[in-house]
Amino acid sequence: MKRKYQVQKKNPTWIKSGERKSPGTEFKVGHTPYNKGKLHLGRESHPMWKGGRRTTSNGYIEVRCPEHPRARRNGYIYEHVLVAEQALGRYLKDGEHVHHLNGIKTDNRPQNFVICRNPYHRWLEGRMAFIGKQLLFGGV
Repeated sequence: MKRKYQVQKKNPTWIKSGERKSPGTEFKVGHTPYNKGKLHLGRESHPMWKGGRRTTSNGYIEVRCPEHPRARRNGYIYEHVLVAEQALGRYLKDGEHVHHLNGIKTDNRPQNFVICRNPYHRWLEGRMAFIGKQLLFGGV
């Protein structure tokens, strides 16, 4: 039985020198790319730049400070850590946490902080949740 259609294998010599294998992905003659001749805008000169300050999905404020030893790979660090370190006059030690007394994550005043170790911080969070339940449900 003879096939009606046969697939012809093309030899790589059909590609001329200087051409690409997929010419459909290249810009056509007479077309210019949308960014031709425009300068690349850096962080500070970009119109959407907000000064290196943003709010995370879990409600904390981050500040861009790439030279800080606790900064993540993207150069951001939590603002409450920076404010607490500035008030203390030193970097936070390993295992030290900053607790917001009033529970508002964006209230980064030094008066609103308690610097504590991890076990005490867990106890504080649990105690605050317990007190909140008592206030909400009336003496549970």
